[in-house]
Amino acid sequence: YDAEDGQVEPGEYAIEYLKRTSPNRRWVVTLEGEDDEVSLIGEAQLTIARRAVLKLNCGFGVTGKAPDFAPEIGVIFSF
Repeated sequence: YDAEDGQVEPGEYAIEYLKRTSPNRRWVVTLEGEDDEVSLIGEAQLTIARRAVLKLNCGFGVTGKAPDFAPEIGVIFSF
């Protein structure tokens, strides 16, 4: 809610689907957006250690203002 304008505006949102195909592999599909930027993201998550997961994903712009192609690599550590 923006008190100055007196309007309710949606912020960032995401709809995600997670599928585990083995104890070490997960697949994620995400539709994510904010205002007029919407992206579709595919992601593989591979367990590389007891408390570490390698994330490989690639986003594709669905709307004109979203980046056309956005690859990412990351590691999730859990404690």
